[in-house]
Amino acid sequence: MPRIALLALLILSCGNLQGQPVNDLCEDAIELDFENRLDANGVVSLGAVVEGSTAAANPDADGLFPNAPGVWYSFVGNGDLITANTCGAGNDYDTALSVFSGECGALEMIIQNDDACTRPGQCCLTMVEWVAEEDVTYLVLVHGWSTSRGNYSLELFSGDAPPVEEDDDNDGVPNEQDNCIDIFNPDQVDIDGDGIGDLCDDEIINPGVPENDFCFDAIELDFEKRLDANGVVSLGAVVEGSTAAATPDADGLFPNAPGVWYSFVGNGDLVTANTCGAGNDYDTALSVFSGGCGAIEMVVQSDDACTRPGQCCLSVVEWNAEEGVTYLVLVHGWSTSRGNYILEFVSGDAPPIGDDVDRDGVPDGEDNCIDIFNPDQGDIDGDGFGDACDDVIINPDAPENDLCEGAIEIVLEKQIDANGVVGLGAVIEGGTFAAAPDAESVFCGASNAPGIWYSLIGNASTMRIDTCGDFSDYDTRLSVFSGDCANLNCIVSNDDACTNANGCCKSVVEWNAEEGVTYLVLVHGWSASSGSYVLSVTSGDAIPGGDEDNDNDGVINRDDNCVNVANPDQLDGDGDGLGDACDGGVINPAAPENDFCDEAIELVFEEEIDAAGRVGLSATVDGNTSEATPDPESSFCGASNAPGVWYSLVGTGELMRAETCGSTYDTRLSVYEGGCAELLCVTSNDDACGLQTIVDWEAVEGVTYLVLAHGWNTSEGDYTLLVRNQGALPEDDDGDGVPNEVDNCVDRANPNQADIDGDGVGDACDADSNPCIECERDQLICNEPLDGDFPRTGCSRTSGQSLDFFSLDVDGGQVTIDLTGTYDTFIQLFDDTCQLIAQDDDGGVGLNSRLVQELPGGTYFVGVSSFGVGQAGAFTLSAQCEGGLGTFCDRCDSGVLRVGEATGGELGAGGCRLPPFDQPIEVFSLEIDEIFAGTISVTSEAFEPNVSFWNDFCDEVAFNDNCPRGDADACLDIELGPGTYTVVVSSEVAAAAGAFSISVEVREVVKNPPDIFSRGDVDSSGLVNLTDAVQVLNYLFQAGVQPGCMETADTNNDTQVNLTDAVFLLNYLFLSGEPPPAPGPPNFGSGCGTDPDALGSPGDLGCESFTGCE
Repeated sequence: MPRIALLALLILSCGNLQGQPVNDLCEDAIELDFENRLDANGVVSLGAVVEGSTAAANPDADGLFPNAPGVWYSFVGNGDLITANTCGAGNDYDTALSVFSGECGALEMIIQNDDACTRPGQCCLTMVEWVAEEDVTYLVLVHGWSTSRGNYSLELFSGDAPPVEEDDDNDGVPNEQDNCIDIFNPDQVDIDGDGIGDLCDDEIINPGVPENDFCFDAIELDFEKRLDANGVVSLGAVVEGSTAAATPDADGLFPNAPGVWYSFVGNGDLVTANTCGAGNDYDTALSVFSGGCGAIEMVVQSDDACTRPGQCCLSVVEWNAEEGVTYLVLVHGWSTSRGNYILEFVSGDAPPIGDDVDRDGVPDGEDNCIDIFNPDQGDIDGDGFGDACDDVIINPDAPENDLCEGAIEIVLEKQIDANGVVGLGAVIEGGTFAAAPDAESVFCGASNAPGIWYSLIGNASTMRIDTCGDFSDYDTRLSVFSGDCANLNCIVSNDDACTNANGCCKSVVEWNAEEGVTYLVLVHGWSASSGSYVLSVTSGDAIPGGDEDNDNDGVINRDDNCVNVANPDQLDGDGDGLGDACDGGVINPAAPENDFCDEAIELVFEEEIDAAGRVGLSATVDGNTSEATPDPESSFCGASNAPGVWYSLVGTGELMRAETCGSTYDTRLSVYEGGCAELLCVTSNDDACGLQTIVDWEAVEGVTYLVLAHGWNTSEGDYTLLVRNQGALPEDDDGDGVPNEVDNCVDRANPNQADIDGDGVGDACDADSNPCIECERDQLICNEPLDGDFPRTGCSRTSGQSLDFFSLDVDGGQVTIDLTGTYDTFIQLFDDTCQLIAQDDDGGVGLNSRLVQELPGGTYFVGVSSFGVGQAGAFTLSAQCEGGLGTFCDRCDSGVLRVGEATGGELGAGGCRLPPFDQPIEVFSLEIDEIFAGTISVTSEAFEPNVSFWNDFCDEVAFNDNCPRGDADACLDIELGPGTYTVVVSSEVAAAAGAFSISVEVREVVKNPPDIFSRGDVDSSGLVNLTDAVQVLNYLFQAGVQPGCMETADTNNDTQVNLTDAVFLLNYLFLSGEPPPAPGPPNFGSGCGTDPDALGSPGDLGCESFTGCE
């Protein structure tokens, strides 16, 4: 079965608000089990969801914010992309995520993130993505910004499935609920209540908008003298307001945030503007411009610069305001934030906030460090003097060289290495546990980790210092300075350069140490890491101790099986003593002979004659990929981590096809040209015949092609590879990938070969059977829930699950169908010919199903089924329909039209009116017994008539109100096959009424030559519009009718009809993309012409019938 399996997400609950979470520490990380899940688009991925709280957890120094409490999870990588997020509704605080490999106590940071997504009313949620190497254990820390804590819902996904419901603008609001789908607007503001979000609404009517909402309406500020608490006089101004009802400003730092404008004239002095005061209740931003509105020039801008107790993320800007220059100040917010503000301006050197000089949110009277920002008020030694200001922190356990001023001098001594080379060096052991963090690292290997200091004097040679020795047990960092402690200059710093038996992430620094210069060395750690270290110092070219390690992998040369390439794991798959990292010829006795690209087996082709007597070439090979090696060459051409094998062939100048249909696992094929060292991707495919693969490409004569047979993700198993040239391809009249000889419906594309009644005739062609009718149990009526027990018939889906049908008549518009049950439900929607339109498994609440579709008026069938085979239970089925029940095509009947006869009528007599225009209509049915070409004509002396033609979905197909011939007021030329159609007579005037005459006459239709067409006009309507793109998609994916002129569907003229053509056409129609190549479209150039590709060439797809140019 295609990749549509789904199991319910694993929901774990850990921790509580009253007690410490069980996974509070890294060592107690809860292991996650990933299970299959299916998203709304039918894509399968592995995933898990866990919920809990960090409220009672302890801070984790390993996290992005070491003062924030956090909890831990673990899982084992599977070689696939992993997405972890806290974007869901269960997250109520400012979260952060950190992901590590390695072991607790020796963690290696993989990725971390603070703010990446939002939800309505909740900003600052988190998302991380990384490729999780197979069999590597990862540790995930859920914590928060600064010291934030609260409830969380952590979602993890493995693979390419989207982690949340379809949400084009990633604002946390699913498309179906979003009032502005294409622009990020998590707060869904709609000031005028018209259902269109303000960010998408070009006509916002808002009586409460601020008077200075736009740049041109900026309020001019008057600066007045003011006296601060220290008796210093300056000029300033204070203004209050709100941005809640303002309009977003594209000029701002965050263009989706609403803002208001102020202006003033510079006086040649320093100006400070801030929103740090108590009246600011949202995450503000400030942008300052010079120049006039419409031609502004950014001067300075700021997002986060100050905080207050309970309110982070306020703003400060400073700049020299030139005398006589007008400045424009925009008060707005982060992302889409809005709220109340107090904007304070100070001109001169006075501090902008009288009682909080360092703007850390702690008033000066309570601040233990007034001049340095320290909102946490840390005071390790309890002397009342904040650590940020305390030059003499007394910690009895601190190392003697905890501070720069206490640096211990390193004395270098002579030593001889294993090669007899004499050099100078020293080895020192210690620990940083009780040391203090060092602010000096901020510009030279910045970290919040504790550190200790050493000094040494340069001797005019290369100096090397490392922490690579086995005694070092944490993620170290080294920083080297010149100068004195009050005036340090950064020379070099390093975080990760080598590994040892305790893990990765040890440090190495090298520099030319000038003679007589004193250097200061800070031994600290990554982030807030601390632990034991061994510091090895070498002067000159000698490496001390004879423990040379050229590749810095923690394995000395004499023990290293690959000296020049880092390979701390020392893998040696074939046991030849040469590490795999250096072994160009790793021997796996069980590996296939064509395991690598340069071992590709050349395919041997043999002649074959098909049923039509055509001679072609084909080659078939069988094999197994289980013992093969994954191929990094696939990374840019059908990427996977699956093992694969290689074949080669030489092009013959015609179309080639390679397929694995009939193989036993989920295969993938990648085709390349060029040599193994310089491969170029030609094409690739994953699923084309079930979970197996088909690729087609134009094989240039004489060019060698390489075919990689591998799998989706890490799939492996037995395969059958069949490669054929164009002459050997089996006949496939409907182009659905199923050869005629085995196709249960030869003339209509049906790649899934559905045959619900099992009579051997595919449902798409089965004129004697409509399984939707045969398996129908009842009628579903809009807005009337229907209860029942499942199953009620013996019908089933092709995958084995039972299936009951219910008919549904709709008037057109949006229809929401819900299926809830005591079992895992599955719902399908079919048209009146029983062709599948849409299906869903868990789109509703829990394991229940929901479909939301825009449908033309007509009759449909709803299929009630289950996710698994053999499931049963009670269900409730309901449909909410915008348009009500039935259509006017069904309800209104003014008579029957017949070819060659004129019929009289009276507009308004039938009492029917055309929604939503409320025009009077008379509705006729037209019965056609054989292929017919003719004209429908309407005349009236009482009113100005129009005539329209409607299909069996009650969709208008054609319309005319001004016949170009003088013998009728309105007319339509039509070409129809046998069937019953709807013809409507009406008038643009709502009050029109009176007699009319309508006739259907045979008329000669001038045909254009069969090779004349207009590219992009897939439905031959004479126009290129959305309908044409939909017809391409229906043909490709919904077993729709093949276009009469395949050239019209090849919209980009690349010799194939595929998804790219529909996308190309949509880009042209709605995104100002390139128009389809000649000939066409109708509204570009002549619109009609012949195919520029030569007859019989690969680009000639054929054009059997096209009427759009008539």
